[in-house]
Amino acid sequence: MDTAYLDANDSIGKYVSLLKGEDLLVPLDWQTFIDIGPPYGQTGFSEKEVRARYRRNGYDWDIHGTLYVPARQTLPGYSFVLIHGGGVNELDFQATPDGRPGLARVLAAQGFQVLTPSYPGLWPRGGKWRAPVTERKPFYLLDRDIVEEECRDRLLKATYQVYMQGMGALVEQDLAGQKLFAMGHSTGGPMAVDLCKYLKTARVTGLVGWGSGGCDKWILEWRESLGLPPVGVGEAHKQRAIGNLLYRTVEEYRHSSGYEDAPELTPWGRMEQRFELGRETTPLFNPDLQVTSHHGDLKRLADYRKATGLPMEEYVAQLEEPDGRFLAGLKVLLMVGENDKNHWIRGGERMEERQDGFMVKRYAGKTMGAHLVRVPRYTHMGHWALHNEKLAYLWLWAVKSGYFGDLH
Repeated sequence: MDTAYLDANDSIGKYVSLLKGEDLLVPLDWQTFIDIGPPYGQTGFSEKEVRARYRRNGYDWDIHGTLYVPARQTLPGYSFVLIHGGGVNELDFQATPDGRPGLARVLAAQGFQVLTPSYPGLWPRGGKWRAPVTERKPFYLLDRDIVEEECRDRLLKATYQVYMQGMGALVEQDLAGQKLFAMGHSTGGPMAVDLCKYLKTARVTGLVGWGSGGCDKWILEWRESLGLPPVGVGEAHKQRAIGNLLYRTVEEYRHSSGYEDAPELTPWGRMEQRFELGRETTPLFNPDLQVTSHHGDLKRLADYRKATGLPMEEYVAQLEEPDGRFLAGLKVLLMVGENDKNHWIRGGERMEERQDGFMVKRYAGKTMGAHLVRVPRYTHMGHWALHNEKLAYLWLWAVKSGYFGDLH
């Protein structure tokens, strides 16, 4: 590795040294974070819409994504797959609300192929949402309309496994044979862990994270370790019909979820402006089954199984322990914002009592090594904020410094 830049920049040297240390937590200060620059030379890149059709649970499904292809590849044979969280789609990684490059474009400009799939149903035909938010329905097929009765039935059968089969199909179609760095944000975090189950020629060789957590089984175990009630327990949840859609609101993002970063980090304005800017490009809804699967609500998942007659495995497979052989060949680098309400603030005083601290400790015991980088000032949505490019640079400095092995 060329160490000239390390010698010239104390912040990068400090960061790389922390990654080599035994402490699982890498607590960055703001100045160190701001001083992180790009590890590789910049290059141009192209963007291509991709899609795949596949069959599961009695229906054909379409999945859409964007493939970013650099003019010059930094590490031929290595690519990134970025899986978004709930209520958004692949465009969450393309650009920030004020138009700066999102994480996918930052990585592509550093010479890496990047694939960003959307969950099936969350990419609108033509790429823009036309209906008012509370009248939107998923686009499970991109070449024809589906009648209301079919849409209601699909909402009962669009399982986590439907999502993952589609992502695997898209990866094998567009990144066949590649070694992958997989990242899932929020609800997508467990999907990045499970992607390996749906691949044939491509292979996940490293997990990188941003507000990712771990697999859904470990999230349940973390909650149980703190005596927290199951997510979704409450009268409103109990009264909600299965198969419905949950529409996102400014109030929820700001107060319930704590997703609003400080004004000096949000050049587009506040959360109201964020919602307005993303009205045509952001779904702003979650299918109930998607949320229920992520929360691991077994009783509600059993209601879905009863309504459809599908095997219970179709609804609960994501709650299994990850394959130990897969984990044993991995290196893991998670990152979390210090103001992330659910992934870092909630919990006890000790690192392992906080969600992503719990996850990095689990990973450390089952993989070739794991660290958790705590990024100052950001909330869960720091990948929108000013200096978001530094998040991608932190991943790439780990790659360049040999954290994931000798890849150069």
